[in-house]
Amino acid sequence: EDLERVAEIEKKIFSMPWSREGFAESLEQDYTLYLTAVQDGGIIGYCGMSQAFEEAEITNVAVEEKSRGQGTAEKMLRELFRRGEEKGISRYILEVRFGNAAARRLYAKLGFEDVGVRKGFYERPAEDAVIMVKDLYKVYRIGENRVRALNGVSFSINRGEFCAIVGTSGSGKSTLLNMLAGLEKPTKGEIIIGGEHMETKNENQLVRFRREHIGFIFQSFNLMGTMNAVENVALPLTFQGVSKKERTKRAKKMVHMVGLDKYWDHKPNQMSGGQQQRVGVARALVVNPEIIFADEPTGNLDSNTSREIMNLMQSVVREQKRTLIMVTHDNTLAGFADKIIRIVDGKIVDMVDNTENANAVSLEKAQIDQTDKKGEL
Repeated sequence: EDLERVAEIEKKIFSMPWSREGFAESLEQDYTLYLTAVQDGGIIGYCGMSQAFEEAEITNVAVEEKSRGQGTAEKMLRELFRRGEEKGISRYILEVRFGNAAARRLYAKLGFEDVGVRKGFYERPAEDAVIMVKDLYKVYRIGENRVRALNGVSFSINRGEFCAIVGTSGSGKSTLLNMLAGLEKPTKGEIIIGGEHMETKNENQLVRFRREHIGFIFQSFNLMGTMNAVENVALPLTFQGVSKKERTKRAKKMVHMVGLDKYWDHKPNQMSGGQQQRVGVARALVVNPEIIFADEPTGNLDSNTSREIMNLMQSVVREQKRTLIMVTHDNTLAGFADKIIRIVDGKIVDMVDNTENANAVSLEKAQIDQTDKKGEL
């Protein structure tokens, strides 16, 4: 019954001149979600449509009983934002036909700003997305057959977010990571990193972009056997033309940060797997990257060492506001991430906001560290 009543509200909304004009304007903006908040007979409805949603044959209608209060309205809008993110929505327009002080406080809390077009007209940019992927496909030709490694993937990752891409072997997760890093070209779709379209860059431009903006952490460490820890960490700076004195200074700082002061002059064969991966993390960070890509970073480590490395990576994201994208098949390791994207047969089947659980893991680590310090004292 509620849905039928909201359907009637929706008809009223889109029959109004102000709504039609706003809706038409929003359709001219790619990936804009146009929302209308109305109240009728004790029901608040949020109706949303956009080019991306229309193409996917999705209509969003959220209903709230007035008596349930603003908490329900907030949950509905956050769910709508989540669904919008899955479709690559980058801008939200909200017209409020009926609104009170509580509603205005809610919209402010959720990031809407009064744009002054007319009373009750708000705009909310998407969150500070450093990576946006829109309708991404990768098709491989094998003989006469075509294999879709990625099949219409859309999502965004915010600045300073730890995102885990989870899937089994052959799911498309590594292909997706390669696309994001500019190591492979998509068959179709857009990859926008820091406002730059990766899919339109040539190889030289991609090399320059990776060198200046991206750090990599590898499953097999990929350390140079003839170099010690500091020399391995400093290596990427060589390709940036940094002087030897400055390279060594910055590398030692990173080695200290990952807790390897005692091992700075050790070569890889003199270090454990966990220590080698700490060197790998330091090497990724030394170039001061905006984004770090990690491909199964704990795949060659035991469970205890894996947890140590995950705690280190989580600390890097929290303390240095880095954006970290990790590919893994392990759900336990994915639990350290703020966002979990699950991929099956080249399609995203689930996208979870895991911030609460990730914060709990971080708090647990802090408590353990504090206990250890007390024990030492």
